[in-house]
Formats: sequence, structure tokens, C-alpha cells
Amino acid sequence: MQTIVFDFDGTLLDSRERHKMVLREAITIFDNKLSEIYIKDYISYKSNGYNTMDYLRNKIKMPLENANRVNEYWKNTIENKKYLLLDVLYDDSIDILKALSKQYKLVLISARKNKDMLVQQVVNVGISQYFKNIFCVNPINAVCEKSELIKNELDCILCVGDTEIDYNASKNIPFYALNRGFRSKNYWETLGINSFNDLSGIFLIIEEMVKKKSISSYLLYDLS
Repeated sequence: MQTIVFDFDGTLLDSRERHKMVLREAITIFDNKLSEIYIKDYISYKSNGYNTMDYLRNKIKMPLENANRVNEYWKNTIENKKYLLLDVLYDDSIDILKALSKQYKLVLISARKNKDMLVQQVVNVGISQYFKNIFCVNPINAVCEKSELIKNELDCILCVGDTEIDYNASKNIPFYALNRGFRSKNYWETLGINSFNDLSGIFLIIEEMVKKKSISSYLLYDLS
């Protein structure tokens, strides 16, 4: 059975609110002068290829010592259960996964520190039944670990993700980028990559591949 690999955060799961809330809490704790700041542009800034430290130092001009403290707190807190409850599935995730899982082996690979919490969240949002395997890779070494897992899927035909980590990990297979998560359409265009704002566009691409018999066929119209 052919395999399709999915990322989780920003691809199937909208976790932008969690990222903003954790950063706001961290700033409130470590920098009282900025305690009232509203992180309204954090995600849009990050979507252009920047990370949290870039935002703290370059966007809101936080002193280095405080920025290091905030960034470390953010990294250590981002997977806390109370914040994970803020995450919601994108509207199209269940329908697309349900349709694809009828014919393909679906594999989820997410860069998280806590595998148990990852698996529990996949169960809680109601999509665990669509995946044959759920893998958790270390965020620090995500590209190498994701790449190795993808290589181990001998009949992997494509990867769907929303960051350059997913792109770099899937060099030997087609990669389909989403711009609704943590990287913008403009960001992907700078890399020469066409991106999608939802999964339906990618679904149609697969449908065309089926028609050309480049991958195995299935009832693509059945999204019920």
C-alpha cells in the first residue's frame, strides 16, 4: 500500500492560538515593561520564515537577556496540556483524511517533545483511526529524523506539511506545502514553491495523478 505522510501542527491542526497565548504569558512573566503587549502580529511575522527569538529581538526589540528567558519558557511550555486544549482541527482535515485512508497508508510525523501528549491529542481531536503510524521527532533534530522516517516508508508517494522542515525532510518525494499554518504564501514563493491554503487543492492534485495512473486509484469523490 502506498504511503502519504502528513505533518500535524499547521497542516491538520490549527495551533496558532496556542503559540500566541504561550508567548504572551512568557512576556508577561519576564518583561513587565511589555506585559500589556498584544501579540497580534506574531504569527504573521513568523510566517515569513522567522522564529520566536527573531520576533522578540527584531520585532518588539526585547533585550537579549529577557528574550532568551522568554524563548526558553516558550519552548518549555508550548506543549503543556492546558494550552494544547486551544488547538482545533482545520475544517477539511477529517474529510480528506477519511477519503485518503480508504486506499493509502497515512502516516503522521510531528516535531514534538512529548510523544504521549501528541498521541493523546491526535485521539482527542478524532483522527487517530486514519493513521497507520504516528511518529514523534525531536524538534531540535526534526529534519534528519523526519527524513529517516520517510525513507523507511518504502512506498511513500508524497508529503504534506507547512514548514521548511517538512520540505527539507522530503527531498526524495513530492512535497505539497500549505500556507495556512506557520509559513505564508509569500514565503513559499521565495523558495519557488507553489502552496495551498487548504487540503482540497492537494486532494485535486492527487485526483489528477490517479487519472494519469501515476498512483493507485480510489473513490476520490466519496467524502461523506
